[in-house]
Amino acid sequence: MRHRPSVVCVLPLSLLLASCATAGRHHQLSNLASTQWQAEQAYAQGNLQQALKGYQALIKAMPKQADFWFRLGNVQFRQGQPHYAAKSYLKALQIDPGNQGAWYNLGIVRLREAEAAFVQAAQQGRPSDPLQQRSTGMADGIAHLTGVKPGQTARIEQSPTPPVASSVATPKGDGT
Repeated sequence: MRHRPSVVCVLPLSLLLASCATAGRHHQLSNLASTQWQAEQAYAQGNLQQALKGYQALIKAMPKQADFWFRLGNVQFRQGQPHYAAKSYLKALQIDPGNQGAWYNLGIVRLREAEAAFVQAAQQGRPSDPLQQRSTGMADGIAHLTGVKPGQTARIEQSPTPPVASSVATPKGDGT
């Protein structure tokens, strides 16, 4: 004769499984909060490599969190990687088109890239060449517009710290 489990035996097991899932979620939240804190501290202390790793881990865990893409862009910009910074700001804007800081920082990146291109064009020409003169004028105009001299780093906007707990507690698209 086969023994069939009673409902009484199955119910505590389902409650145990549910509590394990909640405990696992709590552990995940705790890990993400710790990663976020470490990334922010590394960024504040100028440890850009550690900040980069932290924000990359956060994006891997929560790819639809625009603020993490924004902060990754800030790190990449400060590391002298404007191309990657622009891609990160664009990703932040894809998720949150109203992110004013991402629009501003993308503008700064694009201006700095344009300035660098005009500086290169000016350096390639002869002083009497009209294109060299226009390129120099454009580079100077952009430097005046941004208030940053060539070789200096433009000021980028920082975003407020995104709360990990609310971001993870209400994920989009996973049915929970």
